[in-house]
Amino acid sequence: MNYTFSLDQAAQFLNVTRSTLYKWLTAGKIPAKKLGGQWRFSEEELKAVRDGSDDKQQLARELAELAAFFQSRAPRAKGKKMKNEDKAVEPSAQGVADAIVWDAVDRETSDLHLQPRTDGVHLSYRIKGKLETVRILRADVAEACEQSWMSRGVLSNRTGQQQIYLDRKTKD
Repeated sequence: MNYTFSLDQAAQFLNVTRSTLYKWLTAGKIPAKKLGGQWRFSEEELKAVRDGSDDKQQLARELAELAAFFQSRAPRAKGKKMKNEDKAVEPSAQGVADAIVWDAVDRETSDLHLQPRTDGVHLSYRIKGKLETVRILRADVAEACEQSWMSRGVLSNRTGQQQIYLDRKTKD
């Protein structure tokens, strides 16, 4: 890959200010190399950032990885059928959002938390009073899951916090 664009040229190419581009650099949102003490950018990578194709590919890869993760956590019961045992987790925002809820139900959690932190969004379950981090998600993945829950009316926002209510009662 040919890194020929300077910081100013990259900012102009992306139609952003120099300071915005630098913030993206420090946050790791844009690929670059430091050559001779100066940041250099590749035109191909800048086009991917500008067009959003790189973000979409990263989101798809992350969703596929999470789908496999939650599929591997699906309980396999001896003799009794679990609620979501045979369903394959679809590598989509809705599939992963559903898998998170099913995983929480299977582990008998009382709360499911998405907590923004500097290293990502921590997905945590409260199990028997103790908050346990299950996985650290990228912010766009957590947002996609929240959007999936909101679009289906699963989230409630009565207390200033978004909540999902799980009914553990068995129905006849």
